[in-house]
Amino acid sequence: RNGQSYIQWLSITTVKDSDDEIENYIAIFSDVTHHRKDTQAKLHHATHDPLTGLSNRLLLNDRLHHAIDHAKRFEKHIGLIFCDLDNFKPINDTYGHTIGDEILKRVSHSLRSILRSEDTICRFGGDEFVILVEDLKDFDFMHDILTRINQLTTTPCVIDNHTIQMGMSIGAAIYPDDGLTSDQLIKAADTAMYRAKRGGKNRVKYAQEDINIYALKQKTDPNAFSYVI
Repeated sequence: RNGQSYIQWLSITTVKDSDDEIENYIAIFSDVTHHRKDTQAKLHHATHDPLTGLSNRLLLNDRLHHAIDHAKRFEKHIGLIFCDLDNFKPINDTYGHTIGDEILKRVSHSLRSILRSEDTICRFGGDEFVILVEDLKDFDFMHDILTRINQLTTTPCVIDNHTIQMGMSIGAAIYPDDGLTSDQLIKAADTAMYRAKRGGKNRVKYAQEDINIYALKQKTDPNAFSYVI
């Protein structure tokens, strides 16, 4: 069709004569391109946040489940980052939901710009974002990601002549050190994020208390993470 490939549904029916012998075949072709596009659109709607276009909880849980299975099989590490915008409700109440929505969209765009295409960025709800980092090779990479995320809100956001200073509290957890299941990892990162808020907001906390950084064990297990106080 116009030199372009397209998807079709093919149905073939036999035509038999009076002796019940096959005489002909009838082939019916149906263009299902629009049906497939409609199905894909419905799937995208079910798995993505309509405001930001980011993954929603459903897609995050599915990808996290598969990431844990893969990490368990190949002895890999996973990073899970829980982010919450500081003082978003007062800002939303002061400037209105339109500006609040614009802030969420700008934060989403900024997160996309500093993360890999294979990383899953989820709008977890309201002003909360969760990031899944698969195949975590070493702490330096995780630390670099967290530093870049933390720096996203250092520059004030200017919308409709309003200069708005944002902050972001961030909690980080690593599989398998901080949890072996999806729920355990999310809870660990969420708890760390709330510790960051209680500690003064706009900062990063790891899942284990009194931990400043992660480092790779260099002695017996080069693939394992150890905590350094």
